[in-house]
Amino acid sequence: MSVVTGEAFMRAPFTTSLISLLALAACSADTPAAEPPAPAAEGVTEIAAPEASAPTEKQSWSREEVEFAFKCHGIISAATAGRTILPEAERPEALNRLTMGTGTKWMAEAFSRADAAGLSQAEQNDLMSSTTSVLVTREALEAVLPDIEACLAEIS
Repeated sequence: MSVVTGEAFMRAPFTTSLISLLALAACSADTPAAEPPAPAAEGVTEIAAPEASAPTEKQSWSREEVEFAFKCHGIISAATAGRTILPEAERPEALNRLTMGTGTKWMAEAFSRADAAGLSQAEQNDLMSSTTSVLVTREALEAVLPDIEACLAEIS
């Protein structure tokens, strides 16, 4: 029997709710989502990302870098679920590169950075809540494409 720490216990209900929300959004689409193709190395540019470094290898993180990670988690998760509103042939390449794993990587990265930066559980919860979004229109998805590209450039 394992012991669940307070921090893990606090994240579990939120994580479960987020995964359920994403699954519901994916299931409610008119067309099933196809498995995205493998990411191409060419044509990816970093846009507005804090200094790119290997994720989780850095020992200390600034508040701005922590916020960026939470923002990436929120945008990637919402875009992964919301992209199903666009026919696959009409999706921008960045949306086809997203997977549930990309969102999960950013969630782990966000909490890892927050812990390393010394943010309290309340601060982490506030960041998670403030960066959670829903993208259900073509316009909303297209508006966050530069942010998605920046997130993908850093986590890849």
